Amino acid sequence: DDAYPTGDRDTTKLQVDIDCDPPEIIKTMSGGQTSGPCPPGEGEECWMRQDTTIHVHAEDINHTCDLGIDYCDWSYTVDGVSHDLGTEYSSNGAIDFDITFDEDSVHVLTITCYDVVGNSVTDVETFRVDDTDPKTTKVVSEPKKIDKGTGAEWVDTYTTITLNAVDPDPTTYGCNIGVDKTWYKNVVFTEMPNDLGGNGGPYGYDYCYQPEDYCNEDHLGTLTPYGIDDPCCIDVVQEDCEYEFGYQTPAWYECVEERVHTICFVPEEWHIYDGTPITKDEESCHVLYYFSIDELGNMEEMQYNCFFVDKTP
Repeated sequence: DDAYPTGDRDTTKLQVDIDCDPPEIIKTMSGGQTSGPCPPGEGEECWMRQDTTIHVHAEDINHTCDLGIDYCDWSYTVDGVSHDLGTEYSSNGAIDFDITFDEDSVHVLTITCYDVVGNSVTDVETFRVDDTDPKTTKVVSEPKKIDKGTGAEWVDTYTTITLNAVDPDPTTYGCNIGVDKTWYKNVVFTEMPNDLGGNGGPYGYDYCYQPEDYCNEDHLGTLTPYGIDDPCCIDVVQEDCEYEFGYQTPAWYECVEERVHTICFVPEEWHIYDGTPITKDEESCHVLYYFSIDELGNMEEMQYNCFFVDKTP
């Protein structure tokens, strides 16, 4: 009926918070060198090294009725095969955890986070991990002569030396980012005692007469151009040269080599190999130091070639 109630009444009001918004996932990266969009967006890929750390922060934030984060499930595949997974729980209103990858290959990381009422958000990102050093092969043209007993090598001024660098892909899944540059320097030795490794012993010509004994890091040292006070300077000037001249163009090679000497104070004996065959016109014992580095900073061990240049008929 439509009678109006009479008498005492007790009214209770209820407040209901409705949380319909999912949590948020924020990722940052630190440690080892990266390349490309890192962390990647949808459809993108991030190149990284094994010493790179992915830090994940998840929280129910920026909404009036958010009731708090509960937990996050994470997993990743390696080359399409499930490899590792886990669950992280809320602490003090947020979730923080780190993920690293300890093998080269393609990693697809999936993270799903839930708030206390079941709202969820899923993030899927792809990472290519490359921790493999480049490899440089030396090709010496004719004329040349190699002593089969001692390994001593003779060339003349017409002989050329070519350095071919590749970035191996042991995974077979395209996880070799590519060679960035090859460095080299040439040191000429005379008969005077000279031991760069600080171990005493060989005279200058011994490096070439007995390469199996002396043409190595123990006697020649391993100091690279990156032994300067600020090795990051090399990457900075390289980026500037790329902006001005493009990447690995003839002008880029000239620009980078000039600026690493004048701005970064890399010793002028170090050069960046641009594909032009190397020739030598000074008779003596020569030691060619060379190594390559890829775009993630993976650096090949120092390589050596000790040889005599003889232009006397």
